[in-house]
Amino acid sequence: MSENHQRVTLCKDVLLRPVSEEGVLLNLKTGLYFSLNPVGLHMLETLTNTPSIQQAMTSLQAEYEVDPSELENDLRELLADLLKQGLVELS
Repeated sequence: MSENHQRVTLCKDVLLRPVSEEGVLLNLKTGLYFSLNPVGLHMLETLTNTPSIQQAMTSLQAEYEVDPSELENDLRELLADLLKQGLVELS
């Protein structure tokens, strides 16, 4: 990930609400919903609560027994989806 040093934040017009163990993001500008399974929700919360993508990956790697390249691919996919939907931004 070339943006590993960047921070992920929710866009200002996006709400995140936990529903059961999952999460729902609502883009107030577009009215579109985006749902996350429990792992996706945890990944997003970790991404938005750490200073960088790299630190989020380090934290998640310590929690999950997964190959580092698999974790990176999963995070890259999640970030790409969230960026495409206008739900998060990188700074």
